[in-house]
Amino acid sequence: MRGCGEWKEPEIRSIVSCMIGIRGPRRFESEELGGYLIVSPCLRMPWHGVESALLARERCSSLPADDRHPPGVVPLIREIVEMPELSKQATEVPRLTVEGACKRFPGGLSAVYEDIGFTVEPGSFVSLIGPSGCGKSTLLKSVAGLLKPEQGEICWEHEASRECIRPEIGYIFQDATLLPWFSVRKNVEVPLRLRGIAPSLRDPVCREMLKKVWLDGFEDYYPKELSGGMKMRVSLARALTLNPQVMLLDEPFGALDAITRNEMNRLLIDLWFRQRWTALFVTHSVNEAVMLSDRVLVMSARPGRIVEDVAIDLPHPRSEAVVSEPSYLNHVAHIRSLILASSGEALSPSQRGK
Repeated sequence: MRGCGEWKEPEIRSIVSCMIGIRGPRRFESEELGGYLIVSPCLRMPWHGVESALLARERCSSLPADDRHPPGVVPLIREIVEMPELSKQATEVPRLTVEGACKRFPGGLSAVYEDIGFTVEPGSFVSLIGPSGCGKSTLLKSVAGLLKPEQGEICWEHEASRECIRPEIGYIFQDATLLPWFSVRKNVEVPLRLRGIAPSLRDPVCREMLKKVWLDGFEDYYPKELSGGMKMRVSLARALTLNPQVMLLDEPFGALDAITRNEMNRLLIDLWFRQRWTALFVTHSVNEAVMLSDRVLVMSARPGRIVEDVAIDLPHPRSEAVVSEPSYLNHVAHIRSLILASSGEALSPSQRGK
């Protein structure tokens, strides 16, 4: 094991770049520094890495004067924190490009979706809507990297590099998927525990996320003690703990009653408007899609294709009052007509007459 003073500049640069999310998590130990220089450098979660760099600088600055400046450690940390292009690379939300994507499951008679092409600009909110079974959820899983299309390309890229990357993704399923034997706090902590984040650092992040979803005070409750809406808020808080650049939401509010669903929509759009991650949202509700989105991608019946990319020209932030505006009502009517038309095209002549 080598001491901090023996690390070379390239290694130090690698360490600090890990902290701000340019490379993956690594652990660097040193007896001279009381056990470690940086533990679990994915500390970029709520602070995009700047807090990590400050933590490391503080740690080095607490050493005796003769050990305070091993080759370039403190100056280099300061340089990287203040270097705009590097900071931008660590925090910049990537752009999604989908070109000619097609997905077919083994033994399937037809593709689930085919010839899918669209882009999602950084920080935008885009909804996928279409008839049941048209491949919306499968496409979302493909965007997340959980499924691989047989044809075409799905790529997240930074504008500067034009190279495909894997962004920090938060994924919310149709069900809250909470662990019943864990309390609310422990459920929210799961992504942080999997990253090896120390308990002393997990707790303040969890408390902050629960506060954002209106669940402060419920840290020690268990899933069986929560309503459906509260469970989905725990799921949302859990997804937010790693400060995602991208949120993928697979019809998360479909099982909720209308009042709770409206509350969750208000919460979601408020969080998105303040934090501006990129959102790709699957829904069966036309009203919900128009209320939340910058754009709505309307899909045809299976095999799913993009029928139309509808731009929603309603200003943010949006309130409940928007539902009575003519522009909102026109968008809702237009998207409904697209879905009905695309569903009708998939029926045989005999079925259309029924």
